[in-house]
Amino acid sequence: MLKIVFKHSHLIDLKIISQTIQYRSWLNREGYHYYLFGTNVIKKINYKKITSDVKKEFEKYKIKLEKKVTVSKYYKIYLTKYGTYGSYDLPDKVYVNVFRTPKQIAETIVHEIVHLEFEDEVKRKKLTHDQKERLIDEKVAEILE
Repeated sequence: MLKIVFKHSHLIDLKIISQTIQYRSWLNREGYHYYLFGTNVIKKINYKKITSDVKKEFEKYKIKLEKKVTVSKYYKIYLTKYGTYGSYDLPDKVYVNVFRTPKQIAETIVHEIVHLEFEDEVKRKKLTHDQKERLIDEKVAEILE
């Protein structure tokens, strides 16, 4: 059974800021949207409310997600004001930006979990970034329909 726990950490915020700065040129070239500094990030965020709202939305996808992929893992979902809409670290960490609707955040969590689940296949097939995203998007579309 799929288990997730939501967290927020200022140390994770710093990690995401650092990674975003490090990969900024690549993110710009690939057309990724990201948050670093500006009016949005100085807003006070109610992480408890966001967590509650996103959990409700995520429940709509959880059963389909469990049917489509082997999700016998425990995932840590980190909410942050920084970085791209979503990213992940093997084996079980997902980072999502809070500046979107709960539905969009839940869909991003699904997307990133699918990334984690299929990372071995991506590496085995030596897929390019675009090929990897296409594969993941196809699998996510089946879950979100």
